[in-house]
Amino acid sequence: MMHAFEHGDMEKAYSYFDEKARFRNIEMPRDESMTMEESKANLKDMMDKFTVTSIDVVGYPDYLEYDLRDGKTVQSWWNIRLTRKSDDKEIVMPAMYVHDFNDEGKISSSTAYISSKWLD
Repeated sequence: MMHAFEHGDMEKAYSYFDEKARFRNIEMPRDESMTMEESKANLKDMMDKFTVTSIDVVGYPDYLEYDLRDGKTVQSWWNIRLTRKSDDKEIVMPAMYVHDFNDEGKISSSTAYISSKWLD
């Protein structure tokens, strides 16, 4: 999925998500989330302003299973390398993602621990 995002293949990237997946980030109010369509629009707005140079994994993702609600979660850490189109400024934005999976192996929930302050 991250490889597809890195290479601009949004159709493939979003194919890993359940169609009812919810998307969150740390800058949203606690009980808010976005639909897949809202997430796609949000990402398109960002991609209009930035070019992805690379998305580099940091360490190894962790897979966690929980007895409570039969939870299946992957935590992963990344350096997202971007170039701002307006002035060619290069940015390395650290990111941590928490992805919850359903029984079909699709991502049902995505939480991004990314600060937009890196993009200023």
